[in-house]
Amino acid sequence: VSPGKKMRVMLPTPKDIHEVYDIRSIIEREALRRLFDDKKLPAVLGKMERYCDDGDKSLKRNDIDGLARANEQFHACFMDALKNDRLLDQFRAMHQLITMYRLQTLQNDIWAETGNQDHRRLIQLIRAKKIQDAIDLLGEHIHGAEATLIKRFKNTKEN
Repeated sequence: VSPGKKMRVMLPTPKDIHEVYDIRSIIEREALRRLFDDKKLPAVLGKMERYCDDGDKSLKRNDIDGLARANEQFHACFMDALKNDRLLDQFRAMHQLITMYRLQTLQNDIWAETGNQDHRRLIQLIRAKKIQDAIDLLGEHIHGAEATLIKRFKNTKEN
């Protein structure tokens, strides 16, 4: 915004959304893969379960902000397993966009419920040491959020 000028709000294109979610998927799936070798795995799983519980409570209260916070904390749990400051910096550089997109996807009641259920299934797969299944589920989860967001913005443009 420049002084004396109008503010212009631009909706992201499907390509914009795909690029952000592609980067997010690559980084988060790698972080999850590395988490299986991390000695902190049991403690991380405990945190992930607490954030799922927080998400459940927020869903019951229809508290989108609380759900978004629990969702963000859940995904942040395994990022430290990367043990790569530069990669984390790249992820953090996109954090604002990811947060904005997350808030938009959680406006969809079906996705809000599905996303939290995915988190629970992910924990089960990690506990069962089903590494590839967990990584695949995380990829599907992120792709589901991407598809929900693209549909949401498409509907916004049509209205």
